[in-house]
Amino acid sequence: MPKKVFLCLLFLGIAGCAQHQSSTIPVGLSNGLDVGFPANGVSRIEGEDIRFYGERGFHGYVQKEILPKEHQPATDFVERALELSKKKDWKIKEISKDGYVGYVVYVENTATLHLASDQDAETVFTISTADQDKIDDVIATLKTPR
Repeated sequence: MPKKVFLCLLFLGIAGCAQHQSSTIPVGLSNGLDVGFPANGVSRIEGEDIRFYGERGFHGYVQKEILPKEHQPATDFVERALELSKKKDWKIKEISKDGYVGYVVYVENTATLHLASDQDAETVFTISTADQDKIDDVIATLKTPR
C-alpha cells in the first residue's frame, strides 16, 4: 500500500511539473516527507525504486528501504553508516536539516545522499544524482510537515 501511495504522489508531482515547467520533480518520500529531484527534461521514470532518465540519459534515482526492527530507528542507522563511511577515502558532507539526518558521499561524478527523518523510524532513503552539483538542489528541497 505505501508503495502505491508513493508512486501515485510521484505521478501527480510529475503531472504538475509538466504544466509548470519546473526544474525539479516533487517526490513524496513517506508520511508527508517531500523532496524535489532535479530532473529538467525527464523523459522516462521507471521501477519501484524510482529511476529518472532524460534526453542526456540517466539522471539518478530515489530508493526507499524499510529497516528491520533491530536496525531502527532510521536516524541512528544513518549515523552508524556515516561513521563507517568516514573510514573510507571518500568526500563526505553531513546533513542535518528540519528533522532530517544524513550524509552525502561523492564518488566519481555522482553524489549519493543517505537520509532518514526523525518522523519515520523505520525508513532510510537513498537519493543519487548523476551530476554531483545537483545533490544540493535535492537537499534544498527537503520538507517535513509542519
